[in-house]
Amino acid sequence: MRSPSALVGAVLVLAGAAVLAVALTGYLHSPAWQASHAEEVLPAATRLHGAGPPTGFPFARLRIQKIGLSVTVIEGTEPRDLLRAPGHLVGSALPGQPENCIIAGHRDLHFRHLGSLRPGDRVDLEGANGTAVYQVESAQVIDPSKTSVLDPGDQPVLTLVTCYPFHYIGPAPRRFVVVARLVAMSGRGPH
Repeated sequence: MRSPSALVGAVLVLAGAAVLAVALTGYLHSPAWQASHAEEVLPAATRLHGAGPPTGFPFARLRIQKIGLSVTVIEGTEPRDLLRAPGHLVGSALPGQPENCIIAGHRDLHFRHLGSLRPGDRVDLEGANGTAVYQVESAQVIDPSKTSVLDPGDQPVLTLVTCYPFHYIGPAPRRFVVVARLVAMSGRGPH
């Protein structure tokens, strides 16, 4: 017969394994979801009057060649959705519009190499109305209380937000923010 402490230890090990399995399911599901939505962009008809897709649906394609990133971005920033893809903050500007287009992502998933971006680097955001080409202006670490980076503004900018530090176990206490200015808009437009 096993001692009570051995039984408690076994239960704790099993509980830990279950928690780990649940967490890994989201991380392992992300690449499969990304692959199945790799080229999906909503039709221009869904963009009338600045409306985005429903929450959780593909919004755009984010490409940053410097860091080897090419991912589908979804509408919304619900925690379960951010396990699949970076999310467009509902209510922020659409790609190329004259306000702040905000995209959030996990530091240990899709945005794990965001810290390598420097001023002058190119960021492409392909949406239903074409491809917005941005140029990085700044990349900085901020406190979460500095919410001014989420303000709409009046210039066409793209703001990428993730937690910081990148290689940290546990809740990250700060944010890493990349701000890029629109330099070109190409491709299809609403007809």
